[in-house]
Amino acid sequence: MKKKLLILFFVLSNLMLSKDDDNIPFHKELTEIGKSIFGNVMGGTNVILNSKSYSREEFELYFKLHPHQIQSLDNIDKTRKEFEKMFNRDYLNKYYSNDYIELKNGEKFLYGKFYRIKNYTNYVLELYFVDKNNELKIKIYYRESKDDKGYDYLKTINDSTGEAYFYVPFIWEEITVITENKKIQSRKDYFGTEGKLYEYLLELFKEEIPKEFFEQRNVKRYKEVYEPDYIEPNKKYN
Repeated sequence: MKKKLLILFFVLSNLMLSKDDDNIPFHKELTEIGKSIFGNVMGGTNVILNSKSYSREEFELYFKLHPHQIQSLDNIDKTRKEFEKMFNRDYLNKYYSNDYIELKNGEKFLYGKFYRIKNYTNYVLELYFVDKNNELKIKIYYRESKDDKGYDYLKTINDSTGEAYFYVPFIWEEITVITENKKIQSRKDYFGTEGKLYEYLLELFKEEIPKEFFEQRNVKRYKEVYEPDYIEPNKKYN
């Protein structure tokens, strides 16, 4: 299943580039193969944009494991200008804070964010929590990689030229990646090279990320796509 999606992912490299205000190309083939495999593509939109990013960070990667199936916002015009709004930091903070994983210590884990500042070798992890007093708390960790895999993954992402949007089913886990040249919003089972970077960073910071995150990630229902007979938009399902 993942191999089929990954093969189609590389079709993106052959897409035409759009002007700043043009509609982003719709990837019909990837939408159809997702529908044939998962049974529906009603979970929202994945998007891959060619876009210059912040000058300070080499990359940012937001990650989230939802305790409920959610539908991403899908009622925007399919233009570069509108898609770019999905990668605004304020928007991302609000979107990734909309639910949480309950921790054994009474805290609520909202989401995590990896990044690295240009000309520095350390990766940074920020973890966002709500504590027992219902106050936001951010924990920050630093790790230095012992190899060049992270650089290689980033180079592959930045060197790609394709862009598109496509529809996906309800999936529990998602990431948003912002690099020097790309902006990607993606869900598990649709990950390309950005997924390899994500797994690499999870392994690098596995001692700092709450154990409950990995425990829930390994639960069977979090490994599968949700396929209800009928879906009400914006409704949370247990």
